[in-house]
Amino acid sequence: MSASPALVMTAERRLFHSSTHEREKDSMKNIKVLGSGCRNCEITANIIAQAAKEAGVEISLEKVTDIAEIMSFGIMSTPGVVVDGDVGHSGGVPGPDQARVWVNG
Repeated sequence: MSASPALVMTAERRLFHSSTHEREKDSMKNIKVLGSGCRNCEITANIIAQAAKEAGVEISLEKVTDIAEIMSFGIMSTPGVVVDGDVGHSGGVPGPDQARVWVNG
C-alpha cells in the first residue's frame, strides 16, 4: 500500500513530495507563480499543485508578490509562471495540461 502524497507548507513556499517517488533537492522543479495574490494567481498555484500531486512528483512552489521581482522576469501581465528560472507563462490562468508539462518536464 503506497502512501498518499504529502504537503508541507512554509510561508509562501509549498513543497510537494511523495514517499514513493523521492527526488534529490537539486533536481526538484522550482516553480514560481508571479502576481499580486489575486484570484487568478491563487487558481494558477492550485492548478500547479494539483498537477504535482497527481504526478506524484516533488516541486517547490513559490508565490511571488514583490513587483520588482515580478518585473525582473519581464512579466507585464499576471499571473506569470517561472519554471527553473525560465518564464513559461504570462497573463491568464494556464490549463491543467500546461501545468502537467511544467511539473513533469
